[in-house]
Amino acid sequence: MSWSLAIAKSYEVQKFRLIPGKLTEDIPVFVKELPGGMPLDIYVDVRHAEISKLEGLGFSQLLYSLIGIFCREYLGPSLKRWSPRFFGDGAMNLELLAKRRSELWVLLKDDIGVVHKGGKREVVSRQDVQVVNVGGNAQPQPAPEHDQKQKPRLLHIVDQGGQAQLAGYYIRLPDAAFRAYGDLLPECDSRGLVWAGNRITYNLSDTVSTAFQYEIRVDEVVAADVDGARRSEGPVELDRPVQELFEGLYFPIPQPLERFLVPKGEEVIRLDLHCDWLDMRTARHWVVDEEAA
Repeated sequence: MSWSLAIAKSYEVQKFRLIPGKLTEDIPVFVKELPGGMPLDIYVDVRHAEISKLEGLGFSQLLYSLIGIFCREYLGPSLKRWSPRFFGDGAMNLELLAKRRSELWVLLKDDIGVVHKGGKREVVSRQDVQVVNVGGNAQPQPAPEHDQKQKPRLLHIVDQGGQAQLAGYYIRLPDAAFRAYGDLLPECDSRGLVWAGNRITYNLSDTVSTAFQYEIRVDEVVAADVDGARRSEGPVELDRPVQELFEGLYFPIPQPLERFLVPKGEEVIRLDLHCDWLDMRTARHWVVDEEAA
């Protein structure tokens, strides 16, 4: 059921069948497209290492997040051709999606420019870090008592044994942005991070015409040690996937940049958060409608 929900949610493909079986060429999943509008047949090798390793995680929010990641990585290229969210070349159909979500997205202007409107200011302390243990019978640790009603702003995933290769810190996407288009972001195949001056920017793109930018501004120059040299600018490829937990999305924080986003001891960090979409196909630029979202 979790696999079916992940496919329906991410691609809005309704007519398909999941069929367990043994696949050759060491592939975990295969999509067989049938003519005449018949349902897609999706063959899954449940004994493949990429699938069987999920069993050790038990039933949890993290398991469902990893199932979604698996479907995007192995099924995404095939399912995009059948999804109304995408064009035939894999580009995201933001015009269609914007019409569906007209109460959540704001078109700033018809031509793309460097525009910032609104933004969210946050003060983050060590109390905002939620620890999540992965592997074996590990259970998530509770958030600090006075923050139980809040969704954690930062995650620290402790990967016991390194089975899932998820260890490290993650930062939450603002809730307004998640409600507006958070379900679209995991479908962006290209993901990376750049920093310059006092800005750390996550970039997600379909590599064709659309790009999402999650910009975080801090109160100091971001000078990180990379390959033995200190730099105030540079790119980093994200080596861990985005996680969907606690009714939100969490972006991995590369180790060289942790000290700018993760407080230590009694330290507090002030963050200025901005999110926007660019669509080069239509030369349009969207931000979240904070009031509606």
